[in-house]
Amino acid sequence: MNRSSEYTQGALAALHEAKTLNLANATALGVLEGPAVAKTLVNLMNLVLDPLIQKYNAMEVKSD
Repeated sequence: MNRSSEYTQGALAALHEAKTLNLANATALGVLEGPAVAKTLVNLMNLVLDPLIQKYNAMEVKSD
């Protein structure tokens, strides 16, 4: 399925925002629960978000 360039750019912006919010949450958890918990949250979210970011980056390159 082909997505519009605007869709792809919006998806990438949302995914990057999710990564930013994840870092903020991990920082708070790190203060409350310790650095191991923060690192686990960051690693988990990176496992989820990074493949999606790569997918939409590739879609954006194809649409150019």
